[in-house]
Amino acid sequence: EIADLADEEKARDGKNITVAGLVTSMQVRVSKAGNNFATLTIEDMSGSVDCVMWAKTLETCKSWLEEDKV
Repeated sequence: EIADLADEEKARDGKNITVAGLVTSMQVRVSKAGNNFATLTIEDMSGSVDCVMWAKTLETCKSWLEEDKV
């Protein structure tokens, strides 16, 4: 099940969720440990959410992550 980004009941701290939307901003950074990670903003028709994508997930997903692409 994919919920609207504005549905806070579905997204609790520490819970893994699936989101779908438009990546409106993304910055790849390097952690203190030397690993890449990304901060990104994802928007849908209900709102937006700021996310952190850690190194392992970023490596898996980076080929299809582009700003302003659906």
